[in-house]
Amino acid sequence: MTVRNMQFEEIRNREALGFSVALSFVCLAATRDVYLGGLFQRVSPSAVALVAFGACVSILLPVALVGYGDALGVLRRQASAIFWVNITSAVGWLSFLGSLRLIEPCLVQIFYFGVGPISVVWIDRYLLRTVALVTLTRAERPIFIGLLISLVFASIVVMNGLSGMGPQPIGKDMLGVSLALAGGVAMSVSTMQCRRLNDAGIRPGVLFSLRYPMTALAASVLVFMSPVGMPSTPPWISAAMAIAVLLILVPSYVNQVAISLASPLTVRVVVAGGPVIIFLLQTIEGRLSPSFYSLAAAMLYALFAILAGLARQRAIVATNSNRKDRSLDPSSLRQPLSADQDRVTISLNDPTSFLSPTPIAAGTPHKSPGAAIGASTICCESDHHMRPSAEINVLSSLATREAYLELVPQFERDSGRKVVTTWAGTVDIIKRISAGESFDLIIASNYAIDDLIQAGRVENGSRVDIARSGIGIAIRRGALRPDIRSAEALKRALIAAKTVGYSTGPSGVYLAALFERMGIAAEMKAKSRQVPPGATVGPTIANGDVEIGFQQMSELLHVDGVDVIGPLPAEIQHVTVISCGIPTAAKEPDAARALVRFLAAPGARDAIERAGLQPA
Repeated sequence: MTVRNMQFEEIRNREALGFSVALSFVCLAATRDVYLGGLFQRVSPSAVALVAFGACVSILLPVALVGYGDALGVLRRQASAIFWVNITSAVGWLSFLGSLRLIEPCLVQIFYFGVGPISVVWIDRYLLRTVALVTLTRAERPIFIGLLISLVFASIVVMNGLSGMGPQPIGKDMLGVSLALAGGVAMSVSTMQCRRLNDAGIRPGVLFSLRYPMTALAASVLVFMSPVGMPSTPPWISAAMAIAVLLILVPSYVNQVAISLASPLTVRVVVAGGPVIIFLLQTIEGRLSPSFYSLAAAMLYALFAILAGLARQRAIVATNSNRKDRSLDPSSLRQPLSADQDRVTISLNDPTSFLSPTPIAAGTPHKSPGAAIGASTICCESDHHMRPSAEINVLSSLATREAYLELVPQFERDSGRKVVTTWAGTVDIIKRISAGESFDLIIASNYAIDDLIQAGRVENGSRVDIARSGIGIAIRRGALRPDIRSAEALKRALIAAKTVGYSTGPSGVYLAALFERMGIAAEMKAKSRQVPPGATVGPTIANGDVEIGFQQMSELLHVDGVDVIGPLPAEIQHVTVISCGIPTAAKEPDAARALVRFLAAPGARDAIERAGLQPA
């Protein structure tokens, strides 16, 4: 099995595991909601929240502080993300618990979890503005309209007194629906922010312990502002509180694990199927009268939730297949990757080791087809195995220079590690690594990485593709633009040109072969100017040494004094895949892998595209 196929298989396995964990959460959450719905008729939801989340913070936070110093260092550098996770978790939980007191639990979950998939798409597109994280396929769009219709139907059931709660004051019903919907939207934001931190190497147990201080604080404010205050605690209340705490915290942790494994949309779609389970448990409990209308709302929503889940899985598989087919297709260079993508990452943490300081399994670096929440998302394994002071020595070609210089300072801030970079041409990179020079990471063409793997200089299986680059054509700024719209037109322009420049790297090797195929090799030999290894063609164009220059598009776009007139015509375009590899002699391989995950993460996509590259 090839490395690419292994990555696709890992993606599918991870999504399947996340789906299973999310399903376990649904069953636990259904039990919780039915139980709490009855308890809240006697005890304030704020009081239960204060006890549950206060216990979570007071017990688990000290454990995390002792056992996870490195991870907490990353969290301190992402204080803004932690703040918003706390705020949105507090709004989500307190709204949800309040709605359980007002309307039927079955319908609460339809609103709370049902609004999740829709809100994830809306938040991603209009608020967080990430790159195609949860863009819907054509097949998914009518299904999501069905999800919206089921929410409207559930609202009608509540407002018309057709639920198991029977007729109630309209204000109470409206407040219950509003709280459930607001809580669901807030929890969607929280879910997406949590996934961002999971991808930054923060394990679910650590994040779980730091997620709820604001919830406990807000609950305490609500309790002490209430005229009733904290209730008295006879034995039955104490036992009820203990059960409530377990039913809130255990499913919450299971949900945190699901978030770390699967995409936010996948998690929200899976948990949206819970209302049917809740209805069955309500019937068994016997507190509420069974309502045909509530069951119909639950069944309607479950139908569309299952369809949405299946459609999303097909979209993931189709995206991976399309990416494999497109990876070496020159005609796809200037086309964006398919928008029908979902977000997947590989760094797999063991979900059974709650707050265990040592990760049992770590995933394999990969190319993610989606995007993360915000530009600072990084996909890296736990920092446990890396020394905080580790210096990462990188030997890189120039093709990714602009994107690299934008991204690496961010990695240094987030990880606390210094990156020392040496720039070189592909030919020199191969020579230096073959000669035994020590580096922790190499960034070069995929062919160069593969050659070094075969030579035993780069770890087998460590190659990760991060970008694709086509060949561009440039002239001196203000010069007359030649016709390059077709291969034949370009041939005429080359014959007419007095001098032509290109590099010694992959683009130069390809151009020499292209001139042969065009039948103009002899004519071009006299007028060609090939820059030395490690140098770029752009300055020779700008100072007039060459009339037309060729190089990777990313190496031409940011050169002063030149006009990039376009890429090679599609029929003769050549795409170079830029890859990372870990040398067998690397002194800091784990730190280098973390950097690779960062560069290959969805959040790096904007910087890569601004540099004139396409994400791999």
